[in-house]
Amino acid sequence: MATPLTDAINALTAYANETTGASDTTLSDAVESLVAGYSGGGGWSADGIIAGTEPSGAITSIATTACFGALAGNSAITSLYLPLLETVNERSFNAMSALTSFVAPKMTYTQNYLFAGSTSLKTIDILGAALLGYRSAIANNSFENCHAFDTMIIRNTSELMRINHINAFNNTPFRGYNSLTGTLYVPQAQLANYQADAQWKTLYDAGTMIILPIEGSIYETQYADGTPIT
Repeated sequence: MATPLTDAINALTAYANETTGASDTTLSDAVESLVAGYSGGGGWSADGIIAGTEPSGAITSIATTACFGALAGNSAITSLYLPLLETVNERSFNAMSALTSFVAPKMTYTQNYLFAGSTSLKTIDILGAALLGYRSAIANNSFENCHAFDTMIIRNTSELMRINHINAFNNTPFRGYNSLTGTLYVPQAQLANYQADAQWKTLYDAGTMIILPIEGSIYETQYADGTPIT
């Protein structure tokens, strides 16, 4: 029977083998998390690496890293609140059929197919950033086939979070899936930049995305899952 540690190592191996140009930084971050503090039990290590199946319902964790495919296919988790999460890998939260809310206030980028196929996912609440070396902000197909995904909160006040390709939003309300519309909340200081940016503007001009300031909304004082901002 596979252990959470074995699952984690297998996930890292899969990432190295299947990802073209896998970043040494990403791999070493994940390995360091495993080696430094793995404590067993449920696939989460003491120092915070997500690499296995977790319990059902609303999950809060101090995890800092998510392996390739870490929770892919999980059908029991309904929300994730990960206040310390910074490192994610491809398909970390792929096809999580029950997931409706994802909050990670330190997360600055996505990876290819990160949430793809999580058909119940409705809200994402992250820090966001521009291009970070090999990390391409919103990467290809990040939210593809997230049919309920209609609310995204990006909190970075100093820079715009860029889109690598608008296929990140294929078959979501942000591209008019099922005649629905997505809403993007950003700091007032960045509102005009999002409205003018070429990729975001494609969605904005198509009428499939509304851009609103965080200030004055319910998200000014709480995260998307209702957790108060302190």
